[in-house]
Amino acid sequence: MLIKIKDSNYDLEPKSPEQFSEEQKAHFAKFKIPDQDSLTNVAERMGTPMRDTDLIGKIRAMTGYTVWVEDSKANPGGANFYRMKGNEVECLKAPFQRGILPQYSILHVNELDLPDPDHPKTPGWMEVVARLIVRRVISYRDAIKVFKIHDESSHNARLWRQTIQNFR
Repeated sequence: MLIKIKDSNYDLEPKSPEQFSEEQKAHFAKFKIPDQDSLTNVAERMGTPMRDTDLIGKIRAMTGYTVWVEDSKANPGGANFYRMKGNEVECLKAPFQRGILPQYSILHVNELDLPDPDHPKTPGWMEVVARLIVRRVISYRDAIKVFKIHDESSHNARLWRQTIQNFR
């Protein structure tokens, strides 16, 4: 894909990223996020994959079947958990993609090797579980037991630890 970049220092004709000068590559490198190479490594981030139906079944059983899943209208192939809160339906803000979920979320990048604003990431099942812990839908202790989460010290689990540190 060809791109046009306009900056106060230079105006480029459409080029592919391989044609950028070292100065231009350094300019874009400033916008990378910490650990980006690790966060985009699909093989590393897959960890122990899980089918969406297994994730849904475990979460529903843990909550006494008080939550359910609905497919996203805005995100084809996406879904989210919901529950009743009083007389209102509450979205639990734990989105995921249908199919096989990686264990850890995978960051997507564009042709400039920068986080893709149109498709930022594929949520891993541990992120979904962490979001449900933070929203107090399930407990940390139950999640560890049901999902057999035992390697919280790995580099990949760093974001998990940061997210749930106050909910143990």
